[in-house]
Amino acid sequence: MNEQLKDFAGILVAFVLAGDCLLHLYWAKGLIWPSPDQLTLSQAVLNGNKTRLFKQLL
Repeated sequence: MNEQLKDFAGILVAFVLAGDCLLHLYWAKGLIWPSPDQLTLSQAVLNGNKTRLFKQLL
């Protein structure tokens, strides 16, 4: 692999991880996007109905 490709791959991974970090911070604030309610989010992400797990952490 040449040096430019390695640099590009590293930058791409950094952007993906930064986006994931921002999404998790959004959820940690108690917000529930992309779902209209906590139950739908729980069913989509966790495949369950445990909405008691949703509490604001930050």
